[in-house]
Amino acid sequence: MLLEGSDDSTRDMGFLIPYFVGHGMAVLTFDQRGTGLSTGNWRFIGPAAKANDVIAALRSLAGDRAIDFNRVGVWGPSKAAGGRRSSRSNIRSPS
Repeated sequence: MLLEGSDDSTRDMGFLIPYFVGHGMAVLTFDQRGTGLSTGNWRFIGPAAKANDVIAALRSLAGDRAIDFNRVGVWGPSKAAGGRRSSRSNIRSPS
């Protein structure tokens, strides 16, 4: 899963998506709140809210047999690190 950092970036992450796909990985990314097609305001999103978004995105993949949840990784710069840490401590299962 690719996460945005601390600016108004969207799910279009330039060369990163083709890079990961080119290395045989499935990629999930989404517009952070208030960017692209999402609502909200990216300026006021803290680590807990970002973690909730990560968990919701992972849950959207539940039941997809192409995804091995024992091998899911999260990558992102800057503010994304808070979402990674917070979500990792709260995720037990995507269901």
